[in-house]
Amino acid sequence: MERDGVEDTARVLRAIRSLVYNRRVLPIIERRIFQAETTIRAHLLVRNSTDDQVGPYQVGLDEDDNLRITQTAFDEWSQMSLPIDEMLYDSEEEPMRV
Repeated sequence: MERDGVEDTARVLRAIRSLVYNRRVLPIIERRIFQAETTIRAHLLVRNSTDDQVGPYQVGLDEDDNLRITQTAFDEWSQMSLPIDEMLYDSEEEPMRV
């Protein structure tokens, strides 16, 4: 029975660490999404179009003005890393509220 308690504690600790990490990176990800969507919308606006093929992606706006993106071919790319190391271990930052 003790073993189950240890495994449960480890599982909860992993969940806490995951939650803290993801809450800290979420603002970075949301900012990147906003910047990317703004760039794509500006591209469509400049082209006076609601659809365009950009590299291996078909981009466009649906009837509700939401972006839709379809990958139409293989794309060899590398995602920028998140600058979170400093954020996660900054001693001056307030503790994360869970």
